[in-house]
Amino acid sequence: SETLVKSLAEKSNPTAAKPLRILYEAALLVENGRYRDLKGLIVVEAPTEIRRERLLKRDSIDSKLADQILKSQIADSERRKVADKIVDNSHQDPQALVAQVAEILKFWNSPAG
Repeated sequence: SETLVKSLAEKSNPTAAKPLRILYEAALLVENGRYRDLKGLIVVEAPTEIRRERLLKRDSIDSKLADQILKSQIADSERRKVADKIVDNSHQDPQALVAQVAEILKFWNSPAG
C-alpha cells in the first residue's frame, strides 16, 4: 500500500552499503503528483497506438473506451520532464525491456546510483 511504501522509504538509509530500493508501480503517479514523494522516477513508455492495442487486448474493452482512457492521461512529454530514467516499452521482444531494466539496476548499484 501507499502508506507502507512511504514508511519504508522514510526508514531507508541512502548512505548504507546497500540502500533500500523500492519500486512502486502506479499508472497515475505523475498525474496525481505522487512522484514528488519519491527520490526518483522511472517512466515506462510506448507509442500511443501500441498502448491502445495492448489496452484493448488486456482489458477486452471497446475502442471508444480505450481512446477515452488514453486521452485522460497526461502527455508523454510531461512525464518525461519529471523522469529520472525512461524505459522504452515499444518492443515486441521482452529481452529489449529486460536489457533496459538491467542498465538501470546496474546504475543503481554503482557508487553514482
